[in-house]
Formats: sequence, C-alpha cells, structure tokens
Amino acid sequence: MKYYSLILFVCFMGWTALAQPGVAAKEELIIVGTGAGMPVIQAVGKAFTRKNPGIRVRVPPSIGSGGAIKAVGKGEYLLGRVARDIADKEIKYGLTQTPLAKLPIIFYTNASVVLDSITPEQACAIYSGTMRTWEVLNAGTGPIRVIRREEGDSSLNVLIDRLPGFATMTPTQVAKITYTDQETVDTCAHVKNSIAYGALADVINLLSIHVVRISGIAPSDPAYPYFAPLDLVYKPENYQGSLKRFVEFLSSAGARKAIRDTGGLPVN
Repeated sequence: MKYYSLILFVCFMGWTALAQPGVAAKEELIIVGTGAGMPVIQAVGKAFTRKNPGIRVRVPPSIGSGGAIKAVGKGEYLLGRVARDIADKEIKYGLTQTPLAKLPIIFYTNASVVLDSITPEQACAIYSGTMRTWEVLNAGTGPIRVIRREEGDSSLNVLIDRLPGFATMTPTQVAKITYTDQETVDTCAHVKNSIAYGALADVINLLSIHVVRISGIAPSDPAYPYFAPLDLVYKPENYQGSLKRFVEFLSSAGARKAIRDTGGLPVN
C-alpha cells in the first residue's frame, strides 16, 4: 500500500506543477542544415532564448544545405539553415530564403604551422600540389598536409568563384577529402602540418587551429572579399509563432552581437 501511495503522490505533484501558472514544457525550435557557421546559429539561438524563455532553439549536427532544403520542403522540419542559394531543382519546394549572417571563408592550419598570410598564388600552388613543403614559405618544416572539401561544398564554391586561379587549377590527389565542416576542423586540429579552408566561425576560438590571412587581409577587415551566406529557409505558410519570432529577432542588437562574437558578419 505504501508503494502505491507513493506513486499516487508523485503523480499528483507532477500534475500540480503542470497546473501552476508559468510552469510548462519549453517549446523547441529545431534548425537543421549546413555545418558551416554552426557556432553562429547556436549563439543566436541562445540569445533568442534569453529573450524568449519559453522557446529553446536546437541546432542538430549537419545534414548539409541540400538536406535542409529537402527536409523543410517535405515538411519534416519548420526551419533550415543553408550556406548557398536554393538551386533551380529545389525551387519546387516553394521555400522562402532569408539572410542570417555572412560567413568569412578562410584558410586555416594546424597550430604546428607558423603561417601569417597566404597569397592566392600560394594557395593554388598548395592545393594543386606544386608546393609541397612548409619550408618554401618559411612556415615550418615537413610536408604540407592538404585537406580539401568535396565538390559542391559552399566554402569551396566561394574560393572557386572569388579566389584568383582556384577555379582553373587541378586539385592535388595527395589530399584528405572531408565531407562536413566539423570533420574538416577536427582533421586539421589533429594532423600536424595540415591546412584546410572553411568558415571562420567554425575555428575562431580553437587553440589547435591557426587562422591565416589572405594577401595580408584579415577576415575582420572591411576589404575582405571571401564570404559565404548563412541563411534560413522555411515555408511561407509556416511563418508564424516561434519561427516568425526567431526570424524577426535576427535584426535585434542581441542577435547582431551574437553573430559578431562568433566570427560572422550581421546582414540586418
């Protein structure tokens, strides 16, 4: 009897708590998609929750920009994060795309490499395999361990579009190919003498990674030209409730500060 009385007491206390004003389970807003700039999305989400305590923002591991567009387009999720424009073949989903931030795309190295700046010509020489050792750049000793992304990656597309020579060079086959932003960062952080590229936001606070300027221009410089978009996608008919509140929050001072603090550039 004591056992069943205890169960009834626990259930009663649970029902009582739920009945109290202001005591309710938090609503969860899930934002799926690209791995680029995840720290930016996470920081904005935390800032949003501080202003809206009843809504928790969750940012799951990457399923890619294409995965986000497909998942939101099929109604599996309300909100997606993308680092590229919606492609012609994806227009059928009828999604709205709205900017959240701009992501500086950088070259970065393992902390074992002492490289302050790189020119487009040097970057092309490294990624084509014609420059093979760090001694050539007085940046260390030993072979250059090249890490590059798969075709279609948003960071790679920025370099192909904007870094002179990157579009026409033939990539070296002596390279480690990575398939997510997190894999790229983890590989570079653990492989001595390695170099990679991606969003500044993904490496900004890592002691195991060294950020490299391009032609002496830092990502924080207004003249820096290499950026990828970090946007949100959703169905217009779902633009209400927590989704609408989150999108509207992007123009706030709190959102802009969160974006800057994590290595992005506000667009609102």
